[in-house]
Amino acid sequence: MTSPVRSVAVRLSLDPSSYIAGATKAERSTLALDRAVSKVGPNAGTSMEKAAAGAGKAEGALGRLNKASGALGFTLGGLAGVGAAVAGAMSVKWAGDYQAALTKLATTAGESQKNLGMVGKGMLDMAGQVGIGADELAKGMYTIDSAGIHGADSLIVLKAAAQGARQEQADLGHVVDAVTTSLHDYHLPASDAAKVTSQLIAAVSNGKTTFDELTGAMHSVEPIAASAGMSIAQTAGALAAMTASGMHADQAAQNLASSIRSFEKPTGTMRDELYQLGIDAQDLSAHLGERGIAGTLQLVSDAIVSKMGPAGKVALDALNKNKAAAQDLVIMMKAMPPALAASSAGLLDGSVSVSAYTKAAKGLGGEQAAM
Repeated sequence: MTSPVRSVAVRLSLDPSSYIAGATKAERSTLALDRAVSKVGPNAGTSMEKAAAGAGKAEGALGRLNKASGALGFTLGGLAGVGAAVAGAMSVKWAGDYQAALTKLATTAGESQKNLGMVGKGMLDMAGQVGIGADELAKGMYTIDSAGIHGADSLIVLKAAAQGARQEQADLGHVVDAVTTSLHDYHLPASDAAKVTSQLIAAVSNGKTTFDELTGAMHSVEPIAASAGMSIAQTAGALAAMTASGMHADQAAQNLASSIRSFEKPTGTMRDELYQLGIDAQDLSAHLGERGIAGTLQLVSDAIVSKMGPAGKVALDALNKNKAAAQDLVIMMKAMPPALAASSAGLLDGSVSVSAYTKAAKGLGGEQAAM
């Protein structure tokens, strides 16, 4: 039977050593970006703003029309006046659709009627800045308001998500969903929206996935990771490392969620095995948030290596380095006496302990006894 600890490693990646290295690198990248964003403070979104503004120059005409509508005295205090106020700058149909989208924010998404003027004007101004149409922004705003973020805070979150979507050429709906979910799961204020968006971008750059794929997968693991005390950097970094190994983001999120549960609430068999490795399962669970999956897996991996001894460490490293080494081991096992080959296979899949393997080898006599 396959070892529970090894099963967790397999679910995370086919190559645990490269996963640990990749996750650690990705986590460090997001944390470094975290610190940089924190130093910038209120201007955290500046770099993304510039990128989005540059990408959106083609839509500058729309922005100028939006500003023109404001100069004409456009207000949404009375929604009935929207079409008339902007009729000279845009089609009546567009104005009607936009008015309907704004009305929906108040009727079904929880936005205050008194905030509609500010929110509507804010999205029109934002359209020219981020290069995304006001109608599309209104759809994103509906998700943000539905998440319980209203008024000026909703504009802060929308702008951060829109800049990220434009910079990464991603679907705004996916980005808004990911950012609002992160803010909710980690109990973060709207002012952290730019930082959260930047962390997601950093994770994408460290993995083999797209912004759409990563943000679409985050919802499967983030609530579980947050509950376990893992940070956004740890979670996004782990997903990035797993996609770098060729795993799709959706599968990576499911595997990561399963692994977090396994370490957070280990089975009796897993507890016994960890105890044999000199690891307290309760301590492992209690510090999961502090260490993250990469750090936890590293701790378990180090314990396994320490128990296997020098010869075992060489074999483990070789297997982790490349598939050719694994094939060489298969060839070696075929050349072994049947009894020793069976014991070797058991040692690899965890069903035979190192002491039992040593005892079996000594019982064979000859060269095998010297192993």
